[in-house]
Amino acid sequence: MTEGISFVIPSKWIFDGGRTMWMVFAGRPSNPLYSFNLTKLRLQLASEE
Repeated sequence: MTEGISFVIPSKWIFDGGRTMWMVFAGRPSNPLYSFNLTKLRLQLASEE
């Protein structure tokens, strides 16, 4: 069986009209470095560059 990394973007952690958010994810349970992780995401439209 292959274990992957799952993630979630809680709706309470979405800001700036949906353009800034925090992704929560964890590593593989069989990995000794299994941990709780947060990554900040910022979305930008090509027309805003």
